[in-house]
Amino acid sequence: MERNEGYEVLRLTGQGSKYYASTDYLEGTPFVWWIKYHPKAAKEQIFDWIYQIVCALEGIHKCEELGNYGYVNPYSLIMSEEKTLYFLDLRATSNEEALARMQRRDVREAFLPQGAYYGRSVRADLYGLGRTFQWLFTQVGMEPDLTVRERRRMLKIIRRLVSQQGKNAYKSVSAVKRDLPRCDDDAHTGAFAKPLPIVAATVCGIAVLMLLFTQVSEGKDANDKQKITIAKETEDMNDGEASVGSAAEKVKQLSKENEELETKLTDEKATYENSLAELSEEALSLRRELGLLYFLELKDYERSEGYFRMSDTDLLSQQMVLLVQWMEQKGIADESYDPSALLACFSSIEELMPQTEENSYEKCLLRAYAKLYKKTKSDQAKAAVKRLKEAVA
Repeated sequence: MERNEGYEVLRLTGQGSKYYASTDYLEGTPFVWWIKYHPKAAKEQIFDWIYQIVCALEGIHKCEELGNYGYVNPYSLIMSEEKTLYFLDLRATSNEEALARMQRRDVREAFLPQGAYYGRSVRADLYGLGRTFQWLFTQVGMEPDLTVRERRRMLKIIRRLVSQQGKNAYKSVSAVKRDLPRCDDDAHTGAFAKPLPIVAATVCGIAVLMLLFTQVSEGKDANDKQKITIAKETEDMNDGEASVGSAAEKVKQLSKENEELETKLTDEKATYENSLAELSEEALSLRRELGLLYFLELKDYERSEGYFRMSDTDLLSQQMVLLVQWMEQKGIADESYDPSALLACFSSIEELMPQTEENSYEKCLLRAYAKLYKKTKSDQAKAAVKRLKEAVA
């Protein structure tokens, strides 16, 4: 029978870009035992648990006094009487018995990377997070079942979490959080709501935000403060789609964010490196979004290609450059294109596209596949067109 006991858990308080940890005593049940006595749950509840775990782990990683957690697994999580999940405070002597349980060989082999006895690293925490998600989906009867789209998204997320190497492996918990949009109880679109369509009028605001992250100066000394500057020049935005007043307001807002980011980047070395990785991911995301906007909304393939080329080390952006060139027939003569290479390119995009922008990438692929089918009458292209029409509907 389920029994609540007292545990010392971590309570995290966020202040700007920093988090602070305190120890709280509460009655609850280890998540692994709580699930044993509650083997069924609503789909919205399961995704809420996932979001709680990710947010708590993100706070731990942003807390200087904690750093990384070390043992991310169902034994380290406590379900409170209010049905809220907390991580155990592993510093507390009262949790030594729970820590010893997590150090057992069977638990280590299930939730730590191969050969690891103690996982005090970002990589180990992300691996344990992925294995915890796998455990949750196998232990709980979900009502209703995952949709095809939801299942595909979660498989991608888990695969990137447990991957030990490769360009697609997650580098931070914040990146995982961005791929986990919370369920909208008022919408009937499953646990993941479809992303809103891109609006052309947001080009100016997005471009200014992107420029915020593109210039990070490097000091000669390791202790020099790193500065983030907002570029003074802005690009002409096709007949002035955003007003000067709204742009000025956006710049004012971004200036405030810039001050917070500048403070963030002057923290000690470990915190700085994590922050810099997050900023690089944000800049990459913004460039991709602009590339999609010019492709889908403005049909300006030349500018779309330009934004994707700005992230030439990113595999997804490289593949999108090829797709855009195919649509504008740039460098690909009708008699010289390779249908098999294009199909491989399109397939790679489907594999790499982020969950939050899935609908936009599917629209791009629909155009590209439709053009390929028109030229080749390929059965594979025809099937892809049919499948993508249903997906974006």
